[in-house]
Amino acid sequence: MSQKPAGTLNVEYWHERLTAVCSGYVLVPAQRRRVDALRKVLDSLSQPQGDPSSGRKRTTNRLWAKAA
Repeated sequence: MSQKPAGTLNVEYWHERLTAVCSGYVLVPAQRRRVDALRKVLDSLSQPQGDPSSGRKRTTNRLWAKAA
């Protein structure tokens, strides 16, 4: 397992967790929308960015805040 600096986001891990939650539980529509919003943000994070030095580092807290 590779070591990542503190505060960085493990996109693959969160994709796996969201898939597990959706397949293991029945979600109400509000929860489904939140999961879909999180997936959308995760997908955007996995896309290569234009200039990595221009943007701020994405953290888990910012991810949840954006999805809320």
